[in-house]
Amino acid sequence: MVAPITATKLHSFYAGLILSDGYIREGITKRSYRQKTINKDFALYIKEFNDTYTNFKCYVTERSSRDLGSIHSKNYWDVSISKTAYFAKLYHLFYDDYRKK
Repeated sequence: MVAPITATKLHSFYAGLILSDGYIREGITKRSYRQKTINKDFALYIKEFNDTYTNFKCYVTERSSRDLGSIHSKNYWDVSISKTAYFAKLYHLFYDDYRKK
C-alpha cells in the first residue's frame, strides 16, 4: 500500500514541474498539463507519480525527431495530463490571463 501524500507535497510537485519545463494549456474551467522531455525515465517518473497519487489521466507518448533545415531535434517524450479543475487553480498562480480581478 502506498502512503498518502499531503496536498502541500502534491502542490509542490506540480509547481516544480510548471516552473521547470512544463506548462498548463488553455481552457476555461478545466486545464491540462503538458511537458516535453528527451529523458524517458523522467517522463515515466511523472506518469508513475501521477498514477500513484492522483486520479488524473496521464499519457506518455514518444515523438520522433524532425529536421527543420539546419535545426536537428532529438526524439522526445510528450507527457500530458488530462484537463482538471486543479490545473485551472494552478494556472492563476503562475500565469497572467489579463483579466481584471
